[in-house]
Amino acid sequence: MKEILISQKKTILLLLFFSIFQPLFDILLFIDYGPANTCVGNGDCLVIEQTFFKSITYIFMPLGVLSLVMFYFKLNIHLRSSIISILFGFIALLKINLMLFDDRIAAWSTYTEQETLMNTIILSLPTLPIQMIILKILLTKCNKK
Repeated sequence: MKEILISQKKTILLLLFFSIFQPLFDILLFIDYGPANTCVGNGDCLVIEQTFFKSITYIFMPLGVLSLVMFYFKLNIHLRSSIISILFGFIALLKINLMLFDDRIAAWSTYTEQETLMNTIILSLPTLPIQMIILKILLTKCNKK
């Protein structure tokens, strides 16, 4: 029983770490970052300032609850880690990366909604799949019996 609690704590900590620092990995991708449109007049906002609460709300909390529910129903660890990793990628793309691209790049140009989404996907391709794979490997490793 103690091992189960420790593995669940590790899972929650991994999700928290990946949720908070995911946008920082994408700074490398959005080289053309301009100043944040939402922070004009206040100086430039740090990416972590813009994304911290969104990451906690949209990535960490739902995936943490989902992880606990899947654990309760005793789903296979590979299935659990795969589902969480895939959802992590989709949520990060749509709620964090898209917001960052829209606020820091698209706001200073004339992008349509479709162009904004396509450019966000293209710019997220190098690191987001790598983050998803690393998350899956770490989740599987920390939950193996």
